Amino acid sequence: MLNDTHEANADLPETLKAMLPIRDTENKSVLKVCPFLTLYFKNAHLESTRMAVIDCAEEFLAAFKDDIEWGLLGVGKPQAAGTFSENATRNYLQSVDVTNDDGWQIYWQSDAPNEASDCGLQAFGKSQQQSEELGHLSYLSVHFPLQSPLSEPEALLELALRWCEKLDPFHGYGGMGIIHSSDRFVAAQHEIKEYALAQRFPALEVDYPLKHALWSREGIKGGNWLTILSSYWDQKLKQGDSQFKLSAAFEIHPYSGGIIIRAGKSPIVADHNSGAKPPIYNELAQALHPIRLTTHPAVHTSQGKFTRQAFEEWLERFDN
Repeated sequence: MLNDTHEANADLPETLKAMLPIRDTENKSVLKVCPFLTLYFKNAHLESTRMAVIDCAEEFLAAFKDDIEWGLLGVGKPQAAGTFSENATRNYLQSVDVTNDDGWQIYWQSDAPNEASDCGLQAFGKSQQQSEELGHLSYLSVHFPLQSPLSEPEALLELALRWCEKLDPFHGYGGMGIIHSSDRFVAAQHEIKEYALAQRFPALEVDYPLKHALWSREGIKGGNWLTILSSYWDQKLKQGDSQFKLSAAFEIHPYSGGIIIRAGKSPIVADHNSGAKPPIYNELAQALHPIRLTTHPAVHTSQGKFTRQAFEEWLERFDN
């Protein structure tokens, strides 16, 4: 189990610490804040890509095996972690039918399926036809408790570099994010709370990678403490009369397929209500603006707080 005495690895504002976790009327934890990493990649049907996902998943499971409570491989309902074989992820991804339009999916999570988890991994792979003919993106996303050694800034950066070497992502991001229930219906019920949290603490990522993957083929979602850019995006930023540049506050970490931009030594979570601002994220947003997507639908439904207009405004939150 995690060592509860391990110091938190992000300097969260006291106002935010006092709010977490956010609970529903039945006292279930429906929103948490955790360090996270999300990578979008192509060709999920290829054996080499699936093997890379296996490597990442097995590293995650080795680190958090005592904390994972349930899993889901493919379609169906979540099952207790103890009902899976030791090599369940590997066996599933090695044998999955990549021509099936449903693609493949993996969930490994702590806590109950209808609650926000302390740690978790989710990955979704598009089918061969969706990947090759339609150019759809797939994704891998993980989050960790604040008390986890992997949540330390250097450890999270090193993890991102290792996984980028394996997966060769098209783009991605990492830092501090809002964690909601894996159950989409439950998450939608608490969108108002999530919206309020995101407005007050704009550096927290609002992450729905299954939705974002559909809209981020022609532009990246944006940047965070870590911003992953494949060579394709790196070159687009620097082509022609581009004015792309970053101050000395940033670090550029190359990997074989691209770069990771690190915005400061550790993630910044500023409370808008107290007047605190993260200027380094404003600088990053300005630099990434030419390659950022501009169109994105509502996160859940048009009746929620994150309507199309609201979510597009959230994407622009650091522009000014």
